[in-house]
Amino acid sequence: MRRPPVRAAHPRSDSEARMPPILTFILRRLVLGLFTLLAVSILVFVVTQALPSDPAKAILGREATPEALAALRAEFGLARPLPVQYLSWLGDIVRGDLGTSFSTPLEVADYIAPRVG
Repeated sequence: MRRPPVRAAHPRSDSEARMPPILTFILRRLVLGLFTLLAVSILVFVVTQALPSDPAKAILGREATPEALAALRAEFGLARPLPVQYLSWLGDIVRGDLGTSFSTPLEVADYIAPRVG
């Protein structure tokens, strides 16, 4: 007479049965890391948008005309809805385009690269 097979105390799911535990751990950590980066990017964007100053006025100064302010806001996309601005900003960050410095004519990536390494 044959004995029935012994069952494990905690049966594994199909994904765990196919993947070694270390790969499962690494995959989970990568996914959590991506969610963390997304949450931090949203937080940074919201905080910078909540600042009380107007970037166009800060760049052009107090004596700027309304037409010049409108033109600069259009150039930087500041008149677009916030979700559109965020997605554009996030896409630029992912591509490594950190934009142009407001205080100097340099690209931000070129400005910080020598300081980082």
